[in-house]
Amino acid sequence: MTMNVTVRVPDGIVIASDSLASQQNQLRLRPAKKKHTCGSCGNEEEVSFDEPPPIGVPVNSSPLANKLFYLGQFGVAFHGAAAVGGRTLCNHVLNYVHTDWAPTKTVRAVSDDLSTILHEALKKELGGDLGKLPEGATPLGFQIAGYNENDLDSGSTFMVAIGRDVKVEDTSGPAGVAFGGIVDVANRLYRRLMPTDDVSLELMTLPDAVDYARFLIRTTADYQRFAKMVPVVGGPIDIAVITKWAGFRWVQRKTLLGPDEVRLNVGKVAEEIRTISKKQDEMPNAVEEILAGRGVNGTPKP
Repeated sequence: MTMNVTVRVPDGIVIASDSLASQQNQLRLRPAKKKHTCGSCGNEEEVSFDEPPPIGVPVNSSPLANKLFYLGQFGVAFHGAAAVGGRTLCNHVLNYVHTDWAPTKTVRAVSDDLSTILHEALKKELGGDLGKLPEGATPLGFQIAGYNENDLDSGSTFMVAIGRDVKVEDTSGPAGVAFGGIVDVANRLYRRLMPTDDVSLELMTLPDAVDYARFLIRTTADYQRFAKMVPVVGGPIDIAVITKWAGFRWVQRKTLLGPDEVRLNVGKVAEEIRTISKKQDEMPNAVEEILAGRGVNGTPKP
């Protein structure tokens, strides 16, 4: 299911996510039937009960899912379904960067673009009928954060929930925390366990904000580890900072280990593919080299 968190402090924005992806099968139980004897007449009749709702049964999981991406100088963290419309979220992001994204777009414009793409993909997955979703259900969502060119003081953060409709919440501001996905534990920590507790975001440094985001996700994962429940938050924690001076920068992220310990950098890969593919006639193997984690000249990429 995932947990994402965005921490906004005066010096920048921290965006983070866990890496656990799990898959469930829906177990349907037969409607219950029971014989009932009337107390007044003694007649026996069979009473049927409504079919109970399906139960999600975990069937597999992976601690290496990619849920945090960058688009230019913006960060995007997804929660909920790991794939929609027959494609992973990573695939949707790559395709968007390669076709429709532009560096001049604002945070809200990119948020609207991704919302439309994923909403249409969800509709396709449900056979064109979003009415199949239970009222209020949101199978997936994301939060996006960054600084627009004309807004270098507080930055912009939007929370998006995708279900029958698309709901967008503007949580922008100079200081604050936004959660996505599994938020019960983090909400208790952030909203204070005692009236005297408080989190002073207005005075928090950017390194402290990184530690705070990591603390919220790690505590949620550790709680689920010991609780009587199937863990849905866990794995490595990916963290990035976004500042008005330097844009998007990774703080920590998992790697794909191969001959060259290639870093999985979706945004960078998409940008390079788009640039190099224009020269495909001159370098027919350029795209394949990039996807293999090498430069155009065949040297390993950092």
